[in-house]
Amino acid sequence: MHYKKFFYVLVNFALIFILQNSGNKKEDAWLLNRIEITNTAKKKTWSFLCYQWLSLFHGDGHSERKLFPHKLIKTEYEVVTVTGDAVDASTGANVFITLYGKLGVSKKIPLRSKKVCFQKGESDRFQLKTTCIDPLIKIHIEHDNTGFSPGWFLERVVVTNLKGIKKPYYFPCGKWLAKDKGDGSISQDLIGSRDPLLMRKDNIYNVTVYTGDIKGAGTNASVFITLFGEFTDSGKHRLRSSIKDFQRGRVDQFIIKCPCLGHLERIHIEHDNTGFGPGWFLDKFFSFLLFLNSLLPT
Repeated sequence: MHYKKFFYVLVNFALIFILQNSGNKKEDAWLLNRIEITNTAKKKTWSFLCYQWLSLFHGDGHSERKLFPHKLIKTEYEVVTVTGDAVDASTGANVFITLYGKLGVSKKIPLRSKKVCFQKGESDRFQLKTTCIDPLIKIHIEHDNTGFSPGWFLERVVVTNLKGIKKPYYFPCGKWLAKDKGDGSISQDLIGSRDPLLMRKDNIYNVTVYTGDIKGAGTNASVFITLFGEFTDSGKHRLRSSIKDFQRGRVDQFIIKCPCLGHLERIHIEHDNTGFGPGWFLDKFFSFLLFLNSLLPT
């Protein structure tokens, strides 16, 4: 059995709500939308937005949140997706987006339209009604790998708060979201900028994985990793280079391309429990920044 701790404190006359989930199992995960506290005598309500997991296995891996009060302001975001001009760039899959801002995280929202969307060389517009979480930091965009030829080459995404200052955030991508192309991922975490002429280049991290040298240590399952840094996280990446990966006593090296994470704080590594003998004995892991890119003009 697990429990959740709740604290609220006054700091400079501002109410702060601190929550902690002590569960250390996947089934103990808690997706918190928001907390509302009401003074029944004065009929005053404080809202504390979260829209994040308190879990060691989901989201950014944090089991504690510090929430600050603010008004629930509804807004409407315009999302523009630009599909690339590569061969087979179109997708018939269902596409979803999650917005991350300094005031919280949106729900996972489907991008739907009455017309056929996500076709080669075309842009599509969607309007999303949700809580204002500006300023935006990043987006998570993904598809469900369904339909005919689900692979998608996404050029960029542009997000504008239609009820705010109407100055767009630009999220360059230039990558495949496809299981059979690129890095094999059907999702991407994209960092935004207000400047359309800036392109955020990926940093390159070297990842070294040591499988133990004991009986049954190797695995045939698909292995995934997420790096967490002081600025952001890498998103989930599949580790693969050859069919001999993660065999008993092997040392495997991989390259992870992602935005600058800052100082690495922790990792989350997992497998999908598929294949013959999926159990895996992981001995140790090393990661270091191999190549640093900065924000460069296109």
